[in-house]
Amino acid sequence: MSLYTTPLQFAYFFGWLFTLILLCRGLREDKSSDLLLSLIIFTLTMEIQDYTLGFSGINFLWEKLNGFPRSFQLLLAPSVYLYIRSQSGSIQPLKKSDWMHFLPFLVYFVFHLIVFFSGTELVRAYQKSDVSYWISHLEMAMVVASYIYYFYKSLSLLRVYNRWTKDQFSNQEKVSLSWLKTLIYLIVSAEILRFGFRVIDWFLDLPFNQDWWWHLWTICIIIYLSLKSYIKEDVSLPEIQKTEILPPSNDYSKWEKMILQAFEAEKVYLDPNLSLTQLSQKLQSSPNTLSHVINHRFGKNFNDFVNEYRVREYLRISKNEGSEKFTKIALAYDSGFNSKSTFMRALKKYESQAD
Repeated sequence: MSLYTTPLQFAYFFGWLFTLILLCRGLREDKSSDLLLSLIIFTLTMEIQDYTLGFSGINFLWEKLNGFPRSFQLLLAPSVYLYIRSQSGSIQPLKKSDWMHFLPFLVYFVFHLIVFFSGTELVRAYQKSDVSYWISHLEMAMVVASYIYYFYKSLSLLRVYNRWTKDQFSNQEKVSLSWLKTLIYLIVSAEILRFGFRVIDWFLDLPFNQDWWWHLWTICIIIYLSLKSYIKEDVSLPEIQKTEILPPSNDYSKWEKMILQAFEAEKVYLDPNLSLTQLSQKLQSSPNTLSHVINHRFGKNFNDFVNEYRVREYLRISKNEGSEKFTKIALAYDSGFNSKSTFMRALKKYESQAD
């Protein structure tokens, strides 16, 4: 045991353990999200495999399995993207065609597998050839392109979904995307760190043990994602509704009056889980119509519109006699909020607009 081997061995075992746990749960419950999480953790675990075995004095990867394809980087970015799609209601459940995103990895794997099974002499000749040099650079370029493309698509998908939820839910904590954003940022940070160490290594030719340090962050990510993936609650995000044909604009005044009646007389905003769908059912309208009216007649998205009423309610009841006996958060909950962070953001926004 040493500074180098202990963290690597622990994370390597941990990664394999949760890869199998999530794989079994995904197969048993037919959950593509668990299968993709299993693939993500497996890919990260494979990134530390060479160093884990190398520092442990196990050399069969370089002796018996020399030439066997050991890089799984081309799996990582599409796995993250497909996992986000499996969690986001903006996309239908994964189809068989979605697995075509793994085609570049399959091409890489099959090519190197053919070379490996061609025999030891051919493997050594290939590794010394110019062909190997250019193919390795091509593969690295494919990995970088894969990260840029899929992480851009992932963040774009989350931005679209985030904008849509603001028009649909008064309680965004219910449809929080923080876990998905954290997943992307952690993996991006690990790859940036890896690239930085490779640049340093290219100039300074770092010894094997100094190369180890960039793996430390990957070790932390493997442990965090493994535990988080296992204990987190399933995300059940609604599907983005298709745009409907809106009624004539002269009908909007009717809906505007009905919305004001529901909020000012009936105080529907006191329901902490109020959604646009619930409001549309109450007013016997469509979510798209009400969203359009709120956006264009009141100049706000649904989330801001509801929370502004809640802030006003909070400010009103905080002036009542005896309110000093209660905390701000207790009064905020009585006003329809269901989280401290949402209340503080809404209050700060309301006060900045009032100045």
